[in-house]
Amino acid sequence: MHGEPERGCLQERRPACLVAAALALTCLGAACRPKATSAPTPPAKVENARKETELATVTLTEKAEARLGMKVAAVERRRIERVRTFGGEIVVPKGRSIQVSAPVAGTILPAGTITAGATVRKGQVIVRLAALPAAGELAAADVRLEAVRKKVERAARLVETGAGSQRSLEEARAELELAEAAAKAGRGGRRNGAMAIESPQAGVIRELLVGPGQSVAAGALLFQVDAVETLWVRVPVYVGELGAIDRARDATVRPLSAPVGTSGLEAQPVAAPPSADPIAATSDLYFQIANEAGGPLRPGEKVDVSLGLVGADEERLVLPWSAVIHDINGGTWVYERRAPHVFARRRVEVAQVVGPWAVLGRGPTPGTPVVSVGAAEIFGTEFGNGK
Repeated sequence: MHGEPERGCLQERRPACLVAAALALTCLGAACRPKATSAPTPPAKVENARKETELATVTLTEKAEARLGMKVAAVERRRIERVRTFGGEIVVPKGRSIQVSAPVAGTILPAGTITAGATVRKGQVIVRLAALPAAGELAAADVRLEAVRKKVERAARLVETGAGSQRSLEEARAELELAEAAAKAGRGGRRNGAMAIESPQAGVIRELLVGPGQSVAAGALLFQVDAVETLWVRVPVYVGELGAIDRARDATVRPLSAPVGTSGLEAQPVAAPPSADPIAATSDLYFQIANEAGGPLRPGEKVDVSLGLVGADEERLVLPWSAVIHDINGGTWVYERRAPHVFARRRVEVAQVVGPWAVLGRGPTPGTPVVSVGAAEIFGTEFGNGK
């Protein structure tokens, strides 16, 4: 009997218990849920950013284009020879540098204004040499001079005693003058009939080792002359790249002062004594190049040399090198014609320059018109420096 009231009490409290359990579960779920967090602050904030495809456009009048002499060319795909550029040095071919020595001992005489570095022709007189007589000739002249002096003394005594004639004395004195002059000329060097030492070939005086008034021994080096109408180009190539070089193809040589994109001078492969640098791990290739007197190349000059690579030429995306401009950071750009008289700057990636062409690694699609003459003036106009 006692159990009945207790069970009834539990039944009466069940709704309240269920409500309490529901509230406990709700509070527990709220505690387990993560709290909402605010978005992190970015480390940098960029305002007014513009994509390169939305750069400023430049609109020119027809009169302005005519004044600039503007020209437009299309980007195209062209078959370009595969080349690689190395540093080279202009050298004198083996056997074309001649040293000239004194044939006999003598004294150097003035022979004009020839100096080291002067361009000379074959047969041109470089120095004059007054040959000195041999020691035996000098001794003979001294003995003869002493004999003539004694002869004059005897003739003078005979005239005093009346046993000789005045004519004999005068003849003896004249002979003495001749003997003295011969001895003096022998000691000072005979200037009459001096040897003319000529250049054995046309070229450039590399060294002039003597000057006027200098005494030289037989066999002493006087000067050196280098032939320059034909020169060699020595190109050190890393041995790991030798296999990629087509040694049968001509090379293109450009002086360092030549603007990029200008055509160079053709040089032909030539057989030369092998040479290498084991420290730098390079082996030398030689090419022959024509260089007329007074030409642009000089022995010892550093040049750029473009060598052909093994394999067929490849088709690449190209545009005229004159169309490429550089910004202050070294970036390369072209001006694309978007509409008549409307131009927009576009970035390009130049892989190499071959002759008048800039070979692109990345750039506009073929057929895109770009400014080939007048791009620099548009660049100045865009940034406020143009007229």
